[in-house]
Amino acid sequence: MINLFSSPPPNPRINEPLRHNVPPPPPPLPRRRPGRSPEAPPPSDRPTAASPALRAAHSRTKYYKPVPLAGGIIAADDHDRKVVVGESGVSYLVPGAPFEFQFSYSETPKAKPLAIREPAFLPFDAPRCRGHGPARRRSSRDGLTHNMLELIHTHWRRQKICKVRCRGVPTVDMNNVCRHLEEKTGGKIIYRMGGVVYLFRGRNYDPRTRPRLPTMLWKPATPVYPKLIQEVPEGLTRVEAVEFRKKGESLLPICKLAKNGIYISLVRNVRDAFEGSPLAKIDCRDFMPELVPCVLLSFDEEQILMWRGKGWKSKYPNPFQRTQAQV
Repeated sequence: MINLFSSPPPNPRINEPLRHNVPPPPPPLPRRRPGRSPEAPPPSDRPTAASPALRAAHSRTKYYKPVPLAGGIIAADDHDRKVVVGESGVSYLVPGAPFEFQFSYSETPKAKPLAIREPAFLPFDAPRCRGHGPARRRSSRDGLTHNMLELIHTHWRRQKICKVRCRGVPTVDMNNVCRHLEEKTGGKIIYRMGGVVYLFRGRNYDPRTRPRLPTMLWKPATPVYPKLIQEVPEGLTRVEAVEFRKKGESLLPICKLAKNGIYISLVRNVRDAFEGSPLAKIDCRDFMPELVPCVLLSFDEEQILMWRGKGWKSKYPNPFQRTQAQV
């Protein structure tokens, strides 16, 4: 017979001290092989690149070569491809191309460059190589770039309409961006809202007969342009220019440009600011004198100070209409 209420058997290890969990010893470190240090790069049997663009970054060099005032061809290669300096800056002539190639077609200064910052060479591969970029269609702060044209044609192979989204400084003059889009691609803008543009390829578009554009492998160095800000602008004396610059130090900017903003109303805001003050201050570069007639006074602390000019005329015919428009 089993007794269910009997006491359990004694534990013979109950009086022994508790054992602590001891971590295992760390693994032994591997021994280094004698020879060269691991920081030294392994020797390469490949020959050095012959392209001058891969030797040094143009932003860290002191290269400076003046260009002729009349412009013209400054370099050419064995394939009859040429580097040209003209009214629109540095461009590239390629045999059989429909137009002169540039890094940016919409964001080019309206002045002839004085010098170049790198040796004159073409940023394209050999004529037998045709590269293709990623499938994106968004304009950068450089505006309509050369590689965007190939991306638009690649998109048109699958769809009839390409949506282009513009951000940053190019949105100040969207008419200029749209004009270059239609001229360089051959398409037609069918809808436009803010910084978004819908580009139609056309009814008779054939991707097999469209122009083949070489891919630009790197961004060329920006040439040296004349100074935009003069010490004594035309229409002012030296004392007046100094006085305006002192007043501009305490002047608040009407807006602050961001990297991916949309500035379609910036031109109108500058014109309205000139109605109440001879000075206007914004964070911009060299594109405002193209749209708003003004004189640049300073560019301190990354803020441009503009004077409306000696021959400035109000957009309101008389004070009555001005007061009525403001109300």
